[in-house]
Amino acid sequence: MMSCRRLGLRGLYHASPPQALDDDSLLEEILLRFPPHPSSLHSAGLVCKRWRRLVTDAQFVRCFHAHHQSPPLLGFFLVSGMFLPSRRINTLPPSRP
Repeated sequence: MMSCRRLGLRGLYHASPPQALDDDSLLEEILLRFPPHPSSLHSAGLVCKRWRRLVTDAQFVRCFHAHHQSPPLLGFFLVSGMFLPSRRINTLPPSRP
């Protein structure tokens, strides 16, 4: 493996990683989009103390559950194996005037 100095990339690496997620509200928005699996928030809380504080906050948990309400019902599978949509699905994009 080549060192950063040999590649001339020494200035690209910082002593500490840049803190892109210093803003808690931005991090909360990202965490809200984690899949609603039981292990998602638990795994996120293991990353660091800051993430654990965010995912265990009662307000965040309420928002997480509200964000991941049950998905809309698209249809039913009948015993015969046929799919019966609950409403007409438009597969074409709307035309522009």
